[in-house]
Amino acid sequence: MNYQIKLTPTALNDLQNAIEFYNEQQKGLGKRFRTAAKRMFTQIKKFPKAGSFIYDEVRFRVLNKFPFIILYEIIDRKTIAVYRVFHTSLEPFWEKN
Repeated sequence: MNYQIKLTPTALNDLQNAIEFYNEQQKGLGKRFRTAAKRMFTQIKKFPKAGSFIYDEVRFRVLNKFPFIILYEIIDRKTIAVYRVFHTSLEPFWEKN
């Protein structure tokens, strides 16, 4: 089944902030973070039920090599909503936008 990933404005903001942060730390690190996130989005699209439940129907997956979690939910047979992409040291706040 081909799922479509839809990032909420909050998740998109999280992603952009993380990329900017890593680019400030080391040249090219933001690009590596973005690549890791894209790979995980691909994995989520292929195997959406592989994520562990965190709250009701909301699942999470941990990025490889970066301490970030992606919170998402399977909305219907074609859509996955990504609610947050956040650092594991942060409070796991999320909202459905």
